[in-house]
Amino acid sequence: MSLRSVLKLLTGVLVVLVVTAGSTVLLGNRLSQSTSDTASIQIGSLEIGTDYPGTVEETFVADGDAVTAGQELFTVASLALQRDLREGTVATDSGGYTVDDAGTMTFLAPADGIVTGLGARAGSFVPAGSILTAIAQPETLYVQAQFDLTPREYARVEIGAPVQLSLPNAAHLDGTVRSVSVTTDEGRARAVVVVASDALAGSNPDGLYQPGTPVEASMSLREEGPLAEVSRSLGDFGRKIGL
Repeated sequence: MSLRSVLKLLTGVLVVLVVTAGSTVLLGNRLSQSTSDTASIQIGSLEIGTDYPGTVEETFVADGDAVTAGQELFTVASLALQRDLREGTVATDSGGYTVDDAGTMTFLAPADGIVTGLGARAGSFVPAGSILTAIAQPETLYVQAQFDLTPREYARVEIGAPVQLSLPNAAHLDGTVRSVSVTTDEGRARAVVVVASDALAGSNPDGLYQPGTPVEASMSLREEGPLAEVSRSLGDFGRKIGL
């Protein structure tokens, strides 16, 4: 066999090996990724409710207002509270509200944030146990995503696993799995995954980062099987050389 033939043979073998390795990496990546059915940006909030029925006397804020911890939000007058005051069975300062001798509660913001869902309107009656408003906290922006997984795929979901988030403008953000809850329907796991992202948490809740913005989440699953280590090694090598 001539030198030229040997070189051609070696080149052909090398090409086959490269194609096989590339196909292994691509197949491994595809099998180790799951794309969300639905996903959207959410924001953490602190709900403010009342244990006493009463009438809203005055409101000091409106939806969308930025407030600071301890700022007055609204007042509620309650006959039931007046009775408990006379009997001495209620605290007059809980940290979340103050109470005067007339049985009027002044509710305070529990933390810095933005007023949302304000249901306390002057003159309206509020029943006991009702939620009157919430204080949204911009630094708690996160993504909630739903995935339709097979039982084997669900077993490969890990807390802290990488998630790539794709925004409507095609920008990408890195995130990680913070928590997972699941229900089973006809043998498939419908997993609700909370994704934390430093890029989101440090942003203002407006524009593309406002609550409700739809995104796409691609979650990494734990690799398994005989080719898992090979796929990881080849993938690491490809990333190092810029592939």
